[in-house]
Amino acid sequence: MRSSRIFVLALACGAAACAGSSPRPAPAPAEPVRITLVGINDFHGQVEPHRTPLKDGQVVEEGGAATLSAYVARLRADNPDGVVLVDAGDIFQGTLPSNLTEGAVVIDVYNHLGVAAAAIGNHEFDYGPEGPGSMALRPGEDGLGALKARIRQARFPLVSANLREAATGKAPAWTGNDGTLLMAVKGVKVGVLGLTTESTPNVTNPANVASLRFLPLAPSALEASRSLRARGPRWWWWWRTRAASART
Repeated sequence: MRSSRIFVLALACGAAACAGSSPRPAPAPAEPVRITLVGINDFHGQVEPHRTPLKDGQVVEEGGAATLSAYVARLRADNPDGVVLVDAGDIFQGTLPSNLTEGAVVIDVYNHLGVAAAAIGNHEFDYGPEGPGSMALRPGEDGLGALKARIRQARFPLVSANLREAATGKAPAWTGNDGTLLMAVKGVKVGVLGLTTESTPNVTNPANVASLRFLPLAPSALEASRSLRARGPRWWWWWRTRAASART
C-alpha cells in the first residue's frame, strides 16, 4: 500500500497585486487531499483462505477474499472516497475455484471490492478459449476467448499499455482501452497505466498469444505516461506484475 498527500497551494499574490495594485491578504492554503493507493499483485485466484495447521492442533485461516475485503473496507472507512485499489496482474490461475470458472469467481470478488483497474498479467492468457480446452483446436475457437469473457464481466478495466495486435500494431480493441485510465479522486485527476511482462509468450501457452506482441516496458510506459499527462492528471501511477512505481 502507498499513501500520498497532495497539497493544493494558493498563490501568494493575485494578478492585480502582481501588477502593482494594493496587495491583498493571501488566501488560506487549501486542505491537503489524501489519496490512499492500495496495490495487489499475484492474487492467483486465492478467493478462499489458506488453512495452516499449528503444532497444538489449531488450524489458522489466512488470506482469502473475505480478509482482503475487510482490509479494504477498513482503509475506506479511514479515508472515505479516497482509496484507489488496483491490481498488478496474474489475478487468475492457481486455485480450483479460479480454474474451474476460468477466473469468473475472481472477477466477481474484484467487482465487489471496487477495484479501479487491473493490469493484464501473463497468466491471464492461460485459459485460452472459453470452455474446457486450454488452447484453440477447433475452427472458430478463439485462444483469447476466456480472457475476453472476463473483460466483459469486469466492472473495471483490464489494462496493458504495451500490448499490441501483431497484425496491425495497434492496441487490441477487445480490451476497451489504450492501457491507461484517468479518474477523479476527491476532485484530483489521477492517471494509472498497466504493463504486461515481455516474457509472456514464454510463461503461458504461446499458441494463445500468437496474435499479440508485447512491446518493451520502458518505452511503452513513457509513451502512455505522456498520453496521461496530456489529459492533465495531478498524480499518476504505473504498475506491472511483481513491480510498481509511483510518480508525482
